[in-house]
Amino acid sequence: MFNKITIVGMGLMGGSLGMACRQRGLARKVVAVVRRPSAVEEVRNHDAADEVFLEISDGVASADLVVMATPVESIPGLARQCRGALRRGCIVTDVGSVKQSLVSRMERLLASTCHYVGAHPMAGSEKSGIDIASPALFEGATCILTPTKSSSPSAVRKVRKFWEALGCQVVYLSPRQHDLSIALVSHLPHVAASCLVNALARSSPDPLSAVKLAGKGFKDTTRIAAASPNLWVGISIENRAAVLRSLKSFSHEISEFAALLEKKDRHGLEAFFQRAKQLKESSN
Repeated sequence: MFNKITIVGMGLMGGSLGMACRQRGLARKVVAVVRRPSAVEEVRNHDAADEVFLEISDGVASADLVVMATPVESIPGLARQCRGALRRGCIVTDVGSVKQSLVSRMERLLASTCHYVGAHPMAGSEKSGIDIASPALFEGATCILTPTKSSSPSAVRKVRKFWEALGCQVVYLSPRQHDLSIALVSHLPHVAASCLVNALARSSPDPLSAVKLAGKGFKDTTRIAAASPNLWVGISIENRAAVLRSLKSFSHEISEFAALLEKKDRHGLEAFFQRAKQLKESSN
């Protein structure tokens, strides 16, 4: 599919990408770019790349496809750092979960050099690092592409085929619609999970003992609260407007439920739960 694919960042997402690209033969050469010297050996031990570089300009040289798999707020800076080394006509994509501001910046940065197509595979874990990477991570996942009027149709097709070859179902959204939708189905749930755990910590005299009493429901609902705080600070700030909008909607639902409970309104409470039940069941 490609002669050379370079993956910048080799954590869970980048490591899984490297493994999958190699196993599926998506490139003659898969190259990784990492920050730490110790990470070079980690990548080699996981068979996640054919070559590993510490300098991004060295790693992206002559690449046909560059995948940015670093925290979203770092991607424009990395693109600025290496754009002089990118082959003309190269395609750059990413795995970031925020798109509107990122797409705008990346298109301006790379317009005269290569083609950028925003991507967001809906795959991952609350855990991080190449040690839990898997070549099967993207199988059956939805990958959202966010092309704009400036996007090269040919580049968009190639990026679509790339993610489909990794086992993804590809859908298209505008960068704005992506951020609004993902704020509701990904970013808000993470905030809600953290709020539940923090509420337990504040309200219980012995939070650890209380957690041990929790059943599967609490554990499933709050699993994602164990994810990297630094990662989620960046995501929340980058998608601030959409996350705040989703929080207002969530706050409205909590207020409505509290008002119904105050009045002991059995019919209203039942309708509240039934609305959620119907939508959840219809989405399965």
